[in-house]
Amino acid sequence: MRTQTVWVAIRSSGFFKSGLLPPQLYSPSAYRKLKEERFLAQWHLLGFYGITIGFLLFGAIFTLFQYVIRRNTFLLAYTGVAFLSTLMVVRLADYNLEIRTLSAIIPLLFTYLTTFNFGLGACYLIFIRLLLRFNDTHPGLHTWTQYVALFFGCLSILFALIAPCMTQSVSGFPLDLITLSVLSSVLVLCIMLATVLYLFVRQVPLSGYLLAGWGCIALGTVGMVILNQFPTVHTNQETFWQVPSVYMSLGMIGEMLCFSLALGERARCDESERLTLIHRKQVLESEAAQLMLDLQQAVREAEGALLRGQSEERRRVAGELHDLLGGTLTAIRFRVLALNSMKLLLEQSAEYSRILAMLDEASQQLRQLSHNLLPDGLHQRGLLPTLQNLLGQLTQLSPVCFEFLANADELPLLDKKTQFTLYAICLELCQNTLKHAQATQASLELFRSEQNLELIMSDNGRGFSPNSVTKGMGLSNLHERAGSIGATIRMLSPDEGGTLVHLRMPISPISLPAPRT
Repeated sequence: MRTQTVWVAIRSSGFFKSGLLPPQLYSPSAYRKLKEERFLAQWHLLGFYGITIGFLLFGAIFTLFQYVIRRNTFLLAYTGVAFLSTLMVVRLADYNLEIRTLSAIIPLLFTYLTTFNFGLGACYLIFIRLLLRFNDTHPGLHTWTQYVALFFGCLSILFALIAPCMTQSVSGFPLDLITLSVLSSVLVLCIMLATVLYLFVRQVPLSGYLLAGWGCIALGTVGMVILNQFPTVHTNQETFWQVPSVYMSLGMIGEMLCFSLALGERARCDESERLTLIHRKQVLESEAAQLMLDLQQAVREAEGALLRGQSEERRRVAGELHDLLGGTLTAIRFRVLALNSMKLLLEQSAEYSRILAMLDEASQQLRQLSHNLLPDGLHQRGLLPTLQNLLGQLTQLSPVCFEFLANADELPLLDKKTQFTLYAICLELCQNTLKHAQATQASLELFRSEQNLELIMSDNGRGFSPNSVTKGMGLSNLHERAGSIGATIRMLSPDEGGTLVHLRMPISPISLPAPRT
């Protein structure tokens, strides 16, 4: 019978003193039977850890899905918190149940516990900074948490690099992974609790949820550490509440629930802000629309006042022309008539007759000009009858035969300002024809072409050269009047002679013809 000497060294951690059984030797079959019995006796722990791991994994996956949709960076940080917490619970489950289905991963989880703790701290701080919008509300705290998160991230990377060497002795003193892990957890917990407590005291929104969550994880961690300080002998009769890691897992579940409530409240606040912005936008748009209506009303009133002012000024000028200049011409005619034409020589008598004729013609033109400055029929009968009357009078009093072409049924309804401006343009064009064209025939055509109102004035006069067109012909005044109603005007001199003036005015919805019944 062969005998073997087995040297067993058992050393408890500085923080975890429980769970150490008296050394016993088992055969492989007896040891497997023992582990099976203990595993079956702790089925309640297996179910509890399975629910916890599933809850944390679901939270990580769901939050990552929300990040893909909403693109909020704090959701990505929260995903890191949930995933690292899941790895820590897997390590706790293996510590109590010795699950060997992940035998290649579990030793790594134990080796990198300190890395996970500092990584959790960095993710927590980033999550809180972004969730509470420190950059907008607390710039000083934003900078401080940024540096601490960077510090935790650097420590996490450092311990990830040196973790494989941590089981070796340095200068004869072994390094305890569990002690380092607990110390890192305590450091992270203290900093995070101090941060959320400061926020809660300052009454920062959502800080109550964070404080409750960190209170849960802190109580769970402290309960696990305290329970591990009392040496107990694990037996098959060990109850569910005697397992220290249960409290740590419950603390993580409470923390995730509180943080989920914080995320829900943040989503509700964001939605409320979005609805508020939409409502404010609608109110501003309504106010802008009302302001535009008021502005349009003010413009219409100003145009009406301007039209009334122009009408009054034209009436005053027409009155002065009729009263003053007309009176002067009448007085001159009376003085001329006072001369004894019987004593004049033949040549003087002929000149005398021509002077009387010129005075009569000047008086008649003055009366016509006074009438055309502000015709009464424009407001009473409308534009077309007034233009028809104007061209008829000009045909009778001048050597030019004016023709007017228009169909009232095809033309749109025009406001008073547009009618007055078109009348003034037509009057100016007629006067230019009489003064400069040397024509015998002229036509004025007014018609509608799709969404435009077209006005064409043509004559058979001498025409003009583009280089000879001067402001004295009233072109500046014509362009200014056309621009006031949104119209464009062009003057052409065809090769066959004569002059053609083309005015085009877009028709606004107000100018559309009224429905006929």
